[in-house]
Amino acid sequence: MKKFLIGLGTLFVLLILALAIAPFLLKGKIESAVNTALDENLNADVYYDSEQFSLSFFKDFPNLTVSMGDFGVVGHAPFEQDTLAQIGEFSLSVNVGSVLSGSIALNEIILDRPDIRVKVLKDGSANYDIAKSDETAVEERPEESSGGSGASFSIDHWEIIDGKLSYDDFGSQMHLVIDGLQHQGEGDFDQDIFDLSSHTQIGEMSFAMEGTEYLHKRALEADATININLPHMKFTFKENTLRLNELALGFDGYVAMPAEDIEMDLTFASKDNSLKAVLSLIPEEFMKDLEGFKSDGEFDIHGHAKGIFNDNQMPAFGLSVNVEDGKIQYPDLPTAIRNLNMAMEIENKDGIIENTSVNIPKFHMDLGKNPIDAKLLVKDLKKYNIEGNLKGTIDLADLSDLAHQEGLTMKGIYKVDISADGYYDSLTNTIPKLDGSMSLANGYFQTADFPIPVKNVGFNAALKSPEGKMSTAFLKVNDFKMTMEKEVFDASMLIQNFNNPSWDVKAKGNIDLATMAKAFQLDSMELSGKIYADIVTKGKMSDLEAEAYDKLPTSGKVTLANLFYADADLPQGLRIANAEANFTPKTITLSGMTGKVGNSDIALNGKLKNYLAYALKDETLTGDINFTSKRFNLNQFMVEETEEEKGKAETKDPETAEGIVEIPKNINMVLNANIKETIYDEMTLTDLKGKIILKNGIASMEGVTFNTMGGQIALKGAYNSANPKNPTFDFDFDMSNIDIPQAYKSLNTVRAAAPVAQNMNGKFNTKFAMKGSLLQDMTPNFDALNGGGDIKINQASVNNSGLVQGISSISGFSSSNKTIDLKDVIMSTKIENGRVKVQPFDVQIGEYTATIQGSNGFDKSLDYKMSVVVPTGGLGDEANKVISGLLGGNTKAVPDAMRFKFDIGGNYDKPTYKLAGTESITTKTSSEKRQEDREQKKDVKDEAKKILDNLF
Repeated sequence: MKKFLIGLGTLFVLLILALAIAPFLLKGKIESAVNTALDENLNADVYYDSEQFSLSFFKDFPNLTVSMGDFGVVGHAPFEQDTLAQIGEFSLSVNVGSVLSGSIALNEIILDRPDIRVKVLKDGSANYDIAKSDETAVEERPEESSGGSGASFSIDHWEIIDGKLSYDDFGSQMHLVIDGLQHQGEGDFDQDIFDLSSHTQIGEMSFAMEGTEYLHKRALEADATININLPHMKFTFKENTLRLNELALGFDGYVAMPAEDIEMDLTFASKDNSLKAVLSLIPEEFMKDLEGFKSDGEFDIHGHAKGIFNDNQMPAFGLSVNVEDGKIQYPDLPTAIRNLNMAMEIENKDGIIENTSVNIPKFHMDLGKNPIDAKLLVKDLKKYNIEGNLKGTIDLADLSDLAHQEGLTMKGIYKVDISADGYYDSLTNTIPKLDGSMSLANGYFQTADFPIPVKNVGFNAALKSPEGKMSTAFLKVNDFKMTMEKEVFDASMLIQNFNNPSWDVKAKGNIDLATMAKAFQLDSMELSGKIYADIVTKGKMSDLEAEAYDKLPTSGKVTLANLFYADADLPQGLRIANAEANFTPKTITLSGMTGKVGNSDIALNGKLKNYLAYALKDETLTGDINFTSKRFNLNQFMVEETEEEKGKAETKDPETAEGIVEIPKNINMVLNANIKETIYDEMTLTDLKGKIILKNGIASMEGVTFNTMGGQIALKGAYNSANPKNPTFDFDFDMSNIDIPQAYKSLNTVRAAAPVAQNMNGKFNTKFAMKGSLLQDMTPNFDALNGGGDIKINQASVNNSGLVQGISSISGFSSSNKTIDLKDVIMSTKIENGRVKVQPFDVQIGEYTATIQGSNGFDKSLDYKMSVVVPTGGLGDEANKVISGLLGGNTKAVPDAMRFKFDIGGNYDKPTYKLAGTESITTKTSSEKRQEDREQKKDVKDEAKKILDNLF
């Protein structure tokens, strides 16, 4: 006996060791088999922590428990960046014997901390569609198929612990989020008929569709026992309760799917639910601060569905909702909805949706002390046979209290009495016969966003369709009135023929702009003044859609008085003392507009045409406006940039830089200007007259003339902003008797193109053309500037020039005239790619004549050639001795005159120069002259340098 016990104990220990060792011996093969099965059957990347992959007989003896930790699935394109599932721990317990017998029995499946994220794209592709197709999946092994006829599957228990689920369908715009999911279930799937029991709890569930959130973090709890008949595919509800927030529903009946059709006989009903339970389901988007409500009353809902459901058929269904003695009230407010009683029946007896009827035979509630009653019957959802009425009185103060919105105040008595009887059919333009009236008395409205109250609001309105036709239906609003800060506004409106609506609207009243600024909280601007309007407009929708604006008779008058407007972009302010606009269907006539912009007076009158198309269809506004001013100061619109702003402008992307004046492309306007005095920078323009034409993004100038800089300028051309990234200009100037010093002081183009004008006196005439592009700060792009013309100088001089002193230093001629004189000079100039090119012209330097030609850039670079003829007879003895020395001491060979040639480079502030050659004015042969030039060049070079030093 002792040996037997020892042997039995030894056997037991060996069995325990075998159970402990076997999983370690099998782990590698099982893990490899799992990996192979996943790769062969899934179009996805599956990962898990191999160190958390375990096999054990002891967790659920005698069953084998397989566990995987940090288990996840990531899809392939287009979901390669999306995780479909992330599971903290996945485990299942299997009966080993059942596997050997071919009848797999799973004892338990547990998902711990699963996070499932389902996505469906607009094209219908879904990230959960990861199973390989028949073509790509591994074919079934022969031994598997041959022995599979007797295989079966069963499971005893499954559980989800602390789960999360998100479902995003971007095609249907449906989104579901579940957090805190706890679920347990059990059922013997090895039986043909068995009960499946489950318990589900959801901590928070949110659901939204097409941008509307219907559930927001609502709790759900469900207990369900369903009898499953697998041979007949019939599912019978036994004991079932679904609780969503505080609303509990019970289900009875069955659903069967013996073939393709779905058979059902279902009923559902609320279980002892109050009105408060229903209110707990109202989306927060529609009902804020729900917890603050007090609610009482009985609520009952029940429904049914019975019949066949398939692609062509629906079951019969019904829904019944009843509310009795309902009450809803905020705890701190006196106003409540009381005596809420409603009955609603939705019934469909044959599954044909058109045969559905909606019947609300009773609806009543008291809002404060005012009753509201309604009823509605809709039969036949194809032709919509409608019978109903709504009658009630609402004290808006009660409604304001009930809305419970901060800053909202409403007052007044609103009454409605409307009835409908007949058919609605859009194909035949039939509507029910309507007889309705609405009115508001002593209305008062104020909101947080509109803090200025609108008072004394009132109207009477009638909505009627006596024949039940859209063509004879009408809405008439009489005696509409409102007051805002003592300003009264009146209006009336008649809309007829709902097929092709026609309108007749009259509006008359005053608007205080200071009040509007307060009402709309326009804190960034100053606005005051009054508008008086008296407008009548009529028309038909068909004419409006056909853009037949001449058939929309609009007339009336708008008067503006004492307007003042200022903001950050217009700090100097706009003041309009008076303005009047008269309307016709085609034209707005502006007259009597006078005022000031800053310190500049303005006066406008003229006409605007096609204004309706411009306002409604963004078409072209045309007009002819006269603009006059005694003194218009443009400098008040020019703000000097700070160093910080300049730095920002230098680093700004050219394509996004601001500053370009963009002419609207849908403006076709002629502006006739007549300005007595215009101030621009340091220039004063007098008697400015001409036309400025705005069209297609281009501002053209025609016949523009003005006096400035001591003379007169005529201007024509265009500024083109059609491409705001590269605005261009093309102008012709006709300038007469322009004072040179004033031109240098006033025009940056003159300073850049002719810096020598800084030391000049005199006047000039020119006809000059200039075209190019503008930078984003509205200054010319000098590198791409082109143009040209003749500059005529009748009499001018250059003062403080070193040129005369330079010539005197080598001639010995002493002259009191130290200036350079220009008389009857014509300078032919041409601007190409940012350089001013000048053809040869002569100037008088004291007693000497100089010829100059070449070019200079807008960057002040110089490239000029100059020749000076110096008579030897007037040079003096010392100079003649020098020249004689250069000629070999032969005094008889001294010519009558010498021509000095210079190349001038560098820039205007720091020129460079060199002697290009000399030439004797004699009768000698060319060869003799060349020989003398070579001999003289070296010795004369020093003397020439002395002249240039004094010249500049």
